[in-house]
Amino acid sequence: MYEGPFAEKSAKPTEAALKKALGKSFPVYLEATSLAAGFKQDWNHSKGSGWMLKVHDRKKALYYLTPFRGSLMIGMAIREREWEAFLEDEELVMIHDLLLGAKKYSEGYAVRFTIANQADYKPCGALIGKLIEKRSSTS
Repeated sequence: MYEGPFAEKSAKPTEAALKKALGKSFPVYLEATSLAAGFKQDWNHSKGSGWMLKVHDRKKALYYLTPFRGSLMIGMAIREREWEAFLEDEELVMIHDLLLGAKKYSEGYAVRFTIANQADYKPCGALIGKLIEKRSSTS
């Protein structure tokens, strides 16, 4: 059960509240949302995960971002063909082990990043960039 700063349905995240809760990881939030600027971004609430940002193309999610105190989590489902291509991509070698260990679901391979700083975000940002590239070319 989510016990972060945005567990209450009445406390939808604002930029000021996110800045306070995320602290040093707030610039990562800004970078991740800027990278996906061409996608729709909606805050949704659930009892299990609190408020999370769904970044999507109106059909499928690109990623979900969940804010915590001092960090955030970005999770996504990598489709089979994307997963195979990313395992061959030398620019993503730093996350090959993560991809190989990802659990497979009907939506794809579940990949999650816990991010507290820019160094944590670097492989995640690279993957998001590649996902945007792939999904833009297949739309």
